[in-house]
Amino acid sequence: MNSNPQSLSTVAHIHLAQRQDPAMVVAQLTHLLRLPLATHTQRNEVAAQMEALSHPASPVWILARVAALLNPYYEKDTPQAIREMEAEDWLAALEGKPEWAITAAVRWWLGESNDKRRSRPFQGDIAARVLVETEALRAGSVRVRAFDAGMLPRPSEPEHKMLTVEERRAIAVAAGLPDLSGLAKPFPTSGETTP
Repeated sequence: MNSNPQSLSTVAHIHLAQRQDPAMVVAQLTHLLRLPLATHTQRNEVAAQMEALSHPASPVWILARVAALLNPYYEKDTPQAIREMEAEDWLAALEGKPEWAITAAVRWWLGESNDKRRSRPFQGDIAARVLVETEALRAGSVRVRAFDAGMLPRPSEPEHKMLTVEERRAIAVAAGLPDLSGLAKPFPTSGETTP
């Protein structure tokens, strides 16, 4: 991370926004990724947002979130040892993933847009949805690495073609201006003086 105080405050602001509305921060990152990544400032802004969104959830939080998700589906006579093994599998599937993405995946699973919401989810169901939720992070990572490697095209300057005297005259006449070419005097060459 950059030690620039401006960058630190930006990251802190993004981190605060993430806690309040990570969907907004993801939308901002997605918007940034639609723009050309041509300057170091743009690259650093994308990297700062990615960093703010990439902090992994703690294992304790993951296990608590999974327990809350699976609570309605628990079979009461399942031995505790089996539940602990399941918890380890869930932790292995979601470890290193951001808290906001896991929350979004769980809410998607339980939401009305998921036709399987009445079924008990498996680790892979939620892990696959976390991948969908974090697509902007992977895209940002690719763009930042490409920028760092010099592989992103820089925006080119528009090509300015010099018009000839005849082309300028034709444009002026087409615009309704009088043709004054007969009144023009040639530029003096070196050594000549004008009267």
